[in-house]
Amino acid sequence: AASVFSLPEYGFTGVVVSNDGTPYNGYLSMETAYVLLENEFPEPATTDYSLLDIPDLSAEQLAIHEGFYWDELGELSREIAIQNDTLRYIRSPENSSPLVPLGENYFQMRTPWDDKIYIQFFYSEEGSEMTYTIGEADPIPFRKYEPLSLTGEELGKAYAGTYWNEEYGIGFQLKAEGESLMTNTANQISIEFRPIDSMTFSSDQWFMRSIEFSMDASSRVTGFSLKNTGIRNLWFEKM
Repeated sequence: AASVFSLPEYGFTGVVVSNDGTPYNGYLSMETAYVLLENEFPEPATTDYSLLDIPDLSAEQLAIHEGFYWDELGELSREIAIQNDTLRYIRSPENSSPLVPLGENYFQMRTPWDDKIYIQFFYSEEGSEMTYTIGEADPIPFRKYEPLSLTGEELGKAYAGTYWNEEYGIGFQLKAEGESLMTNTANQISIEFRPIDSMTFSSDQWFMRSIEFSMDASSRVTGFSLKNTGIRNLWFEKM
């Protein structure tokens, strides 16, 4: 996960080299630029949220946004929930960010850095979604979903088994444990998969973000496609 962060007009280039699997580490170069180019930034390194025009939203107005959201491309599941009267963007129980309302459906994420991150919610007859936007970048869409709850027996009957990729000669043994599917890599790293829906399962490991099952006409699982930031749709057939 190496990155190069360059501000050529100021003669600054930062290179970050990493082998810990961090999806993005360019912010380390940005933090260095704050120090070396302190006088070149037109805005402060942190946002003064007291200067924002913050509407007073009721608990009912906030609660409509609660739920689980799935990023199809990035393969990320996020929860939006009210905690201590504040709407929060939840990555995990230990990692969440408060959302500051700018309107009924429009929020700015409170962060300790200068990036302006906006969350916007949309509602229609086709379903609900939210977008995640950093600064002026393209919005990232998330669709709202209801987490699928499957018993260990249901998981074992439909999904458990051996899956094999012929091209690389590698396989995975999926086992049902509780309400999850579990497997291990060759070096014994445990991976837990939880269902987003009947076809898509999200994992707790960055290197194997999600798997998408395929079924035949009789709804029998025939295999799955592995997905992560470097590999798309690598097929594993159920043996």
